[in-house]
Amino acid sequence: MHVSKELSYFYANGQKLFYFFDAPHLLKSTRNNFFKHQLSFLNGMTDKIYLEQFYIFDRGLNRLAPKLTVSHIYPGPFQKMKVSYASQVFSGTVAAAMKTCIHGGT
Repeated sequence: MHVSKELSYFYANGQKLFYFFDAPHLLKSTRNNFFKHQLSFLNGMTDKIYLEQFYIFDRGLNRLAPKLTVSHIYPGPFQKMKVSYASQVFSGTVAAAMKTCIHGGT
């Protein structure tokens, strides 16, 4: 098909068909892979264990990431289908809360 970011379509039976990514599915797949394996970045790696440790720390009265639940950290089959759970795991709120814990020395 030779589809690329520069050429996002192909022809089939004389019809021009456009190819696009299913962003919600990619987000859930990224979360599922992150939960099974380490995630690599240009400047390092991360692991689910850091998210688990943050969740355990943040279970107190004044939560830094109040939307994060045990179902986000240990999703069952139905929770794995929810895009909102995947987006909340990778949300700016959770990232900022984890940074606060890191820089706060906890």
